Amino acid sequence: GWIFAAGENPVRHVMVGGDWVIRDGRHRLETEIAERYREVVACLR
Repeated sequence: GWIFAAGENPVRHVMVGGDWVIRDGRHRLETEIAERYREVVACLR
């Protein structure tokens, strides 16, 4: 809960299995995830 309670996300970098997943607070697939989210929301309307 503490990660989401703060005004700013304290997690800046996450490496999984030797691959960077989050760098400087941004997920490597953030753009693709946001686009897909918008597509799904549009389908639900």
